[in-house]
Amino acid sequence: MRTQAGGKRPGHRRVRPELVLVAHADEVWGRLNVKAREQIEQTGSSLVAAMNEAVRHDRNNFEQIGRLQQATMIPLIGRRSGAYRMKLDEKIAIVLHGPPCSGKTTVKDAISVALGDTTVGFVSLDRYWVPTDSKYRGGPYNYRDLRSADEQVLVIELAEGEPLGYQSPGATRAARAWVDILKATNRQISAYRLWVRERDFEVRLRNRPGENSISMELKRRLYKDYLDGALTTRFDPDIVELEEKNIDTSTSPFDSPEKVAKWILGDCGTLDAGPGIPPR
Repeated sequence: MRTQAGGKRPGHRRVRPELVLVAHADEVWGRLNVKAREQIEQTGSSLVAAMNEAVRHDRNNFEQIGRLQQATMIPLIGRRSGAYRMKLDEKIAIVLHGPPCSGKTTVKDAISVALGDTTVGFVSLDRYWVPTDSKYRGGPYNYRDLRSADEQVLVIELAEGEPLGYQSPGATRAARAWVDILKATNRQISAYRLWVRERDFEVRLRNRPGENSISMELKRRLYKDYLDGALTTRFDPDIVELEEKNIDTSTSPFDSPEKVAKWILGDCGTLDAGPGIPPR
Protein backbone atom coordinates (compact mmCIF):
# COMPACT_ATOMS: atom_id res chain seq x y z
CA MET A 1 0.00 0.00 0.00
CA ARG A 2 1.30 3.41 -0.93
CA THR A 3 1.95 5.85 1.84
CA GLN A 4 1.76 9.59 2.02
CA ALA A 5 4.76 11.82 2.65
CA GLY A 6 6.29 11.01 5.98
CA GLY A 7 5.44 7.30 5.71
CA LYS A 8 1.93 7.50 7.20
CA ARG A 9 -0.84 5.44 5.69
CA PRO A 10 -3.79 7.33 4.20
CA GLY A 11 -6.45 7.97 6.84
CA HIS A 12 -4.20 6.89 9.69
CA ARG A 13 -4.43 9.04 12.82
CA ARG A 14 -1.84 9.00 15.53
CA VAL A 15 -3.49 8.21 18.85
CA ARG A 16 -2.66 10.91 21.38
CA PRO A 17 -1.14 9.29 24.49
CA GLU A 18 -2.94 11.68 26.83
CA LEU A 19 -6.32 10.50 25.48
CA VAL A 20 -5.29 6.89 26.05
CA LEU A 21 -4.30 7.88 29.60
CA VAL A 22 -7.63 9.55 30.29
CA ALA A 23 -9.58 6.54 29.02
CA HIS A 24 -7.43 4.19 31.08
CA ALA A 25 -7.78 6.40 34.15
CA ASP A 26 -11.57 6.41 33.83
CA GLU A 27 -11.56 2.62 33.69
CA VAL A 28 -9.35 2.28 36.77
CA TRP A 29 -11.26 4.93 38.74
CA GLY A 30 -14.46 3.07 37.91
CA ARG A 31 -13.06 -0.14 39.38
CA LEU A 32 -11.83 1.72 42.45
CA ASN A 33 -15.28 3.19 42.94
CA VAL A 34 -16.97 -0.22 42.87
CA LYS A 35 -14.36 -1.77 45.17
CA ALA A 36 -14.57 1.09 47.67
CA ARG A 37 -18.37 0.92 47.84
CA GLU A 38 -18.18 -2.83 48.50
CA GLN A 39 -15.64 -2.22 51.26
CA ILE A 40 -17.83 0.42 52.94
CA GLU A 41 -20.97 -1.75 52.75
CA GLN A 42 -19.25 -4.90 54.02
CA THR A 43 -17.05 -3.50 56.78
CA GLY A 44 -18.28 0.03 57.49
CA SER A 45 -14.84 1.39 56.66
CA SER A 46 -14.18 5.09 56.42
CA LEU A 47 -14.02 6.59 52.94
CA VAL A 48 -10.26 7.00 52.92
CA ALA A 49 -9.65 3.50 54.31
CA ALA A 50 -11.96 2.01 51.68
CA MET A 51 -10.23 3.88 48.86
CA ASN A 52 -6.79 2.84 50.15
CA GLU A 53 -7.90 -0.79 50.20
CA ALA A 54 -9.29 -0.47 46.67
CA VAL A 55 -6.03 1.06 45.46
CA ARG A 56 -4.08 -1.79 47.07
CA HIS A 57 -6.08 -4.32 45.06
CA ASP A 58 -5.43 -2.44 41.82
CA ARG A 59 -2.00 -1.00 42.59
CA ASN A 60 -0.32 -1.88 39.28
CA ASN A 61 -2.82 0.09 37.20
CA PHE A 62 -2.98 2.89 39.74
CA GLU A 63 0.82 3.29 39.76
CA GLN A 64 0.84 3.17 35.97
CA ILE A 65 -1.59 6.11 35.92
CA GLY A 66 0.76 7.98 38.24
CA ARG A 67 3.76 7.38 35.98
CA LEU A 68 1.84 8.39 32.86
CA GLN A 69 0.45 11.43 34.62
CA GLN A 70 3.96 12.60 35.49
CA ALA A 71 5.08 12.06 31.90
CA THR A 72 2.17 13.93 30.33
CA MET A 73 1.47 16.46 33.13
CA ILE A 74 -2.26 15.69 33.08
CA PRO A 75 -3.97 16.54 36.40
CA LEU A 76 -6.00 13.42 37.14
CA ILE A 77 -6.14 13.69 40.92
CA GLY A 78 -9.76 13.89 41.97
CA ARG A 79 -10.95 13.18 38.42
CA ARG A 80 -13.24 10.29 39.23
CA SER A 81 -12.47 8.88 42.64
CA GLY A 82 -16.04 7.67 43.12
CA ALA A 83 -16.59 7.34 46.84
CA TYR A 84 -14.09 10.09 47.63
CA ARG A 85 -14.36 12.98 45.21
CA MET A 86 -12.42 15.78 46.92
CA LYS A 87 -9.44 17.26 45.10
CA LEU A 88 -6.25 17.67 47.06
CA ASP A 89 -6.44 21.46 46.89
CA GLU A 90 -10.21 21.74 47.36
CA LYS A 91 -11.56 23.30 50.55
CA ILE A 92 -15.19 23.39 51.60
CA ALA A 93 -17.25 24.89 54.41
CA ILE A 94 -20.37 23.11 55.67
CA VAL A 95 -22.66 25.47 57.58
CA LEU A 96 -25.05 23.82 60.05
CA HIS A 97 -27.63 26.42 61.08
CA GLY A 98 -30.56 25.74 63.35
CA PRO A 99 -32.13 25.97 66.81
CA PRO A 100 -30.84 24.17 69.90
CA CYS A 101 -31.32 20.38 69.84
CA SER A 102 -31.68 20.26 66.05
CA GLY A 103 -28.63 17.99 65.83
CA LYS A 104 -25.86 20.37 64.75
CA THR A 105 -23.18 18.92 67.05
CA THR A 106 -24.07 15.26 66.50
CA VAL A 107 -24.20 15.77 62.72
CA LYS A 108 -20.84 17.54 62.90
CA ASP A 109 -19.36 14.51 64.67
CA ALA A 110 -20.93 12.13 62.14
CA ILE A 111 -19.41 14.14 59.27
CA SER A 112 -15.98 13.79 60.86
CA VAL A 113 -16.37 10.02 61.19
CA ALA A 114 -17.65 9.66 57.61
CA LEU A 115 -14.68 11.56 56.17
CA GLY A 116 -12.14 9.36 57.92
CA ASP A 117 -8.61 10.68 57.48
CA THR A 118 -9.65 13.92 55.80
CA THR A 119 -8.73 16.92 57.94
CA VAL A 120 -11.90 18.36 59.45
CA GLY A 121 -12.09 21.55 61.49
CA PHE A 122 -14.94 22.89 63.64
CA VAL A 123 -15.96 26.46 64.38
CA SER A 124 -18.91 27.65 66.44
CA LEU A 125 -20.19 31.09 65.48
CA ASP A 126 -22.17 31.20 68.72
CA ARG A 127 -19.02 31.75 70.80
CA TYR A 128 -17.06 34.89 71.73
CA TRP A 129 -19.90 37.41 71.67
CA VAL A 130 -19.50 38.94 75.12
CA PRO A 131 -17.97 42.45 75.19
CA THR A 132 -14.50 41.26 76.29
CA ASP A 133 -14.18 38.69 73.48
CA SER A 134 -12.67 38.83 70.03
CA LYS A 135 -15.74 39.35 67.89
CA TYR A 136 -16.33 42.72 69.55
CA ARG A 137 -12.89 44.00 68.58
CA GLY A 138 -13.33 43.94 64.82
CA GLY A 139 -10.45 44.14 62.36
CA PRO A 140 -8.16 41.10 62.16
CA TYR A 141 -9.58 39.71 65.41
CA ASN A 142 -13.05 39.37 63.95
CA TYR A 143 -13.66 35.72 63.00
CA ARG A 144 -9.97 34.93 63.27
CA ASP A 145 -10.87 31.26 63.84
CA LEU A 146 -12.25 31.22 60.28
CA ARG A 147 -9.30 33.15 58.87
CA SER A 148 -6.74 30.76 60.38
CA ALA A 149 -8.54 27.48 59.61
CA ASP A 150 -6.50 25.37 57.18
CA GLU A 151 -8.42 22.08 57.35
CA GLN A 152 -9.76 20.72 54.08
CA VAL A 153 -13.31 20.52 55.47
CA LEU A 154 -14.59 23.16 57.88
CA VAL A 155 -17.87 22.49 59.69
CA ILE A 156 -19.50 25.64 61.07
CA GLU A 157 -22.24 25.62 63.71
CA LEU A 158 -24.64 28.50 64.21
CA ALA A 159 -27.79 28.82 66.30
CA GLU A 160 -27.87 32.59 66.73
CA GLY A 161 -24.41 34.11 67.13
CA GLU A 162 -25.55 37.53 68.35
CA PRO A 163 -24.09 39.80 71.06
CA LEU A 164 -25.68 39.98 74.47
CA GLY A 165 -28.51 42.48 74.31
CA TYR A 166 -28.28 42.56 70.50
CA GLN A 167 -26.26 45.78 70.73
CA SER A 168 -24.81 45.24 67.25
CA PRO A 169 -25.40 42.80 64.38
CA GLY A 170 -23.73 39.43 64.89
CA ALA A 171 -23.20 36.25 62.90
CA THR A 172 -26.83 36.03 61.79
CA ARG A 173 -27.81 39.65 61.18
CA ALA A 174 -24.41 40.49 59.64
CA ALA A 175 -23.61 37.14 58.04
CA ARG A 176 -21.82 38.71 55.10
CA ALA A 177 -18.75 39.34 57.30
CA TRP A 178 -17.95 35.65 57.82
CA VAL A 179 -19.29 34.51 54.44
CA ASP A 180 -16.87 36.92 52.74
CA ILE A 181 -14.00 35.49 54.78
CA LEU A 182 -14.84 31.96 53.61
CA LYS A 183 -15.03 33.14 50.01
CA ALA A 184 -11.73 35.00 50.33
CA THR A 185 -10.07 31.75 51.46
CA ASN A 186 -11.50 30.00 48.37
CA ARG A 187 -13.86 27.72 50.23
CA GLN A 188 -16.91 26.23 48.58
CA ILE A 189 -19.84 26.99 50.92
CA SER A 190 -22.76 24.61 51.47
CA ALA A 191 -25.38 25.72 54.00
CA TYR A 192 -28.07 23.64 55.72
CA ARG A 193 -30.88 24.70 58.04
CA LEU A 194 -31.55 21.93 60.53
CA TRP A 195 -34.92 21.72 62.24
CA VAL A 196 -36.43 19.79 65.14
CA ARG A 197 -40.12 19.55 65.90
CA GLU A 198 -41.37 20.93 69.20
CA ARG A 199 -42.10 17.61 70.88
CA ASP A 200 -38.68 16.21 69.94
CA PHE A 201 -37.03 19.45 70.99
CA GLU A 202 -38.30 19.03 74.57
CA VAL A 203 -37.26 15.37 74.71
CA ARG A 204 -33.76 16.13 73.41
CA LEU A 205 -33.36 19.12 75.71
CA ARG A 206 -34.25 17.13 78.81
CA ASN A 207 -31.87 14.33 77.82
CA ARG A 208 -28.89 16.63 77.19
CA PRO A 209 -26.18 16.18 79.81
CA GLY A 210 -25.03 19.17 81.82
CA GLU A 211 -28.14 21.29 81.30
CA ASN A 212 -29.52 23.31 84.20
CA SER A 213 -32.80 25.17 84.56
CA ILE A 214 -31.32 28.47 83.36
CA SER A 215 -29.63 27.09 80.24
CA MET A 216 -32.74 25.08 79.40
CA GLU A 217 -34.91 28.18 79.63
CA LEU A 218 -32.52 30.13 77.37
CA LYS A 219 -32.69 27.37 74.79
CA ARG A 220 -36.48 27.33 74.96
CA ARG A 221 -36.54 31.07 74.31
CA LEU A 222 -34.22 30.70 71.33
CA TYR A 223 -36.33 27.85 69.95
CA LYS A 224 -39.42 30.08 70.25
CA ASP A 225 -37.55 32.79 68.33
CA TYR A 226 -37.09 30.26 65.52
CA LEU A 227 -40.78 29.41 65.62
CA ASP A 228 -41.62 33.12 65.41
CA GLY A 229 -39.15 33.76 62.59
CA ALA A 230 -37.17 36.35 64.53
CA LEU A 231 -34.51 38.34 62.64
CA THR A 232 -31.81 36.77 64.83
CA THR A 233 -32.65 33.29 63.49
CA ARG A 234 -32.59 33.82 59.71
CA PHE A 235 -30.28 35.32 57.13
CA ASP A 236 -31.45 38.50 55.42
CA PRO A 237 -31.19 37.95 51.64
CA ASP A 238 -30.56 41.68 51.20
CA ILE A 239 -27.40 41.33 53.30
CA VAL A 240 -26.00 38.01 52.15
CA GLU A 241 -26.87 35.45 49.50
CA LEU A 242 -26.63 32.14 51.29
CA GLU A 243 -28.99 29.45 50.06
CA GLU A 244 -29.89 27.00 52.80
CA LYS A 245 -31.34 23.54 52.30
CA ASN A 246 -33.86 22.50 54.96
CA ILE A 247 -33.43 19.25 56.87
CA ASP A 248 -36.00 18.13 59.45
CA THR A 249 -34.06 15.90 61.84
CA SER A 250 -37.30 14.71 63.50
CA THR A 251 -38.46 12.68 60.51
CA SER A 252 -37.25 9.97 58.16
CA PRO A 253 -34.97 9.84 56.22
CA PHE A 254 -33.08 12.29 58.44
CA ASP A 255 -33.84 10.78 61.84
CA SER A 256 -30.22 9.96 62.71
CA PRO A 257 -27.02 12.04 62.61
CA GLU A 258 -25.37 9.48 60.32
CA LYS A 259 -28.17 9.76 57.73
CA VAL A 260 -28.03 13.54 57.81
CA ALA A 261 -24.24 13.56 57.50
CA LYS A 262 -24.33 11.16 54.55
CA TRP A 263 -26.91 13.25 52.72
CA ILE A 264 -25.02 16.50 53.36
CA LEU A 265 -21.72 15.05 52.16
CA GLY A 266 -23.40 13.71 49.04
CA ASP A 267 -25.12 17.03 48.42
CA CYS A 268 -21.97 19.14 48.73
CA GLY A 269 -20.01 16.78 46.49
CA THR A 270 -17.62 15.33 49.08
CA LEU A 271 -19.10 11.85 49.40
CA ASP A 272 -20.77 9.84 46.65
CA ALA A 273 -23.81 8.96 48.72
CA GLY A 274 -26.08 8.02 45.84
CA PRO A 275 -29.13 10.00 44.74
CA GLY A 276 -30.49 10.28 48.26
CA ILE A 277 -33.79 11.92 49.15
CA PRO A 278 -34.10 15.72 48.96
CA PRO A 279 -34.74 17.48 52.27
CA ARG A 280 -38.28 18.69 52.84
